[in-house]
Amino acid sequence: MMPSLSFAKHGLFLPGILSLLYFAVQYGANAFHGYGYFVDELYYLACASRPDAGYVDHPPFSILLLKTIVELFGDSLAAIRFVPAAAGAGTVFLTGTIARRFGGGNFAVLLSAFAVMGSPVLLVLFGFYSMNSLEVLLWNGIVLTVIALIQDQKPKLWILVGVLAGIGMENKHTFAVFIIVLAVALLLTLQFRQFLSPYLWLGGLIAFAILAPNFFWEIRHDWVSLEFYRNATALKNLPASPVRVIVDQILSENPGSVFLWVAGVFFFFKQPKETGLRVFGWVFVILLGFLILAQSSRPDRIAAAYPVLFAGGACLLEELRRRWIMPTALATAVAAGIAFLPAGLPVLSPESLAAYASTIGVIPQIEKGKAAALPQWFGDRFDWEKLYESVTNAYEALPSDTRKETVVLGKYYGHAGAIEHFSHGSIPVISGHNSYYLWGYGKGKDKSVLAVGFKREELEGAFKDVKEVGKYSRRFTNETEVPIYLCQGLRIGMEDFWKRIRFFV
Repeated sequence: MMPSLSFAKHGLFLPGILSLLYFAVQYGANAFHGYGYFVDELYYLACASRPDAGYVDHPPFSILLLKTIVELFGDSLAAIRFVPAAAGAGTVFLTGTIARRFGGGNFAVLLSAFAVMGSPVLLVLFGFYSMNSLEVLLWNGIVLTVIALIQDQKPKLWILVGVLAGIGMENKHTFAVFIIVLAVALLLTLQFRQFLSPYLWLGGLIAFAILAPNFFWEIRHDWVSLEFYRNATALKNLPASPVRVIVDQILSENPGSVFLWVAGVFFFFKQPKETGLRVFGWVFVILLGFLILAQSSRPDRIAAAYPVLFAGGACLLEELRRRWIMPTALATAVAAGIAFLPAGLPVLSPESLAAYASTIGVIPQIEKGKAAALPQWFGDRFDWEKLYESVTNAYEALPSDTRKETVVLGKYYGHAGAIEHFSHGSIPVISGHNSYYLWGYGKGKDKSVLAVGFKREELEGAFKDVKEVGKYSRRFTNETEVPIYLCQGLRIGMEDFWKRIRFFV
């Protein structure tokens, strides 16, 4: 049988077409009209130039993949944003395939796929390079595999689940939360019998084997990532009330799709116990409960849990067989997706986007100190090259003897990453932020520091002479007319100073 005929036979042609459409929109908008590098991308590029088995704030999988991309295709936006767009397309395909697995027809496939395509938070996650886009794809790959092994009674598929879980945890530490919650959900249903299968335990061993390099890296570095997560919880994330958590979920997934994912929860819990599908209802309820208990302001933490809810909800609506439901649901999903498209996709000019964000007034603030004219996921894509130019001007204006002894010190990894990227390594850059701290302060560059992003009082206690030598500004952020300081005459040893500016968050 021809592969294309097999593809059509299994009802995967429509999910395939929708996934290609989503890829075209995502890649076209973000690779060629994406405003600029996102702050995290600049940091990840710095990480990719220093391949390792681990980093302060993430495991190595996404970085090693980025390293491969850079080696083969370069570090342009077009090169590095192919993968997240492809992950988004893959997620749309998996969603449609899951709907087919639940017995859904073309309506269920279309509705669930449109819900994924119109989700602002997923548009953001699939719009720039990070481990988050890969997490969503791997998460839903596991969901589809678990559905298949339950429905087809193929316990050998636990081996594939183990592979995907291992890659998922080697991609992002918090992926382990999903794996643990999935195990708990299995125990809460008749699927607890799955724990009697040797293939499940074999899959677990495979997952640990894949995770092992980062596990031992953490041991060698005194579990430094745990300090990062503690600090991020205390210093970075905003506390949110239970109502705020729910509202942010509705806004981030698109208010026009709330009926669909709520229907998805009902779909799973109305299934007979023997089908095993209640597992996915429990997964969502437990994860949402964690967010509420943790008072998390980060709606993206469980964004990967929604595609299967969209698929289940679409199948439930299809089962009702009411003539008015199908066109109304599809029209609502499409209209809401278009209305909230600018919240997740860079389709407006910066000025128009600022006006849009102000007008709708529903974009959540997800981190402390990030309130600005644009939501942080867009605001931090602007003016990094202007920052580099301002620092370069200050650096080049130094007397040649002073310049030879001067290193640029970035307060945050965004400052350091931008200067390192745009200077192509011609300007020595250090930072005490996250993995930059582990990379050290270099040798012979401890007599003079060009400090970027610091307040004067942070520097005067460590240096005898602190002099403003320039300024930089970044539009659509709270970084306006920020001084650049030349710091000389270190009062303490460089190692002591290095420990003082250590910053894991």
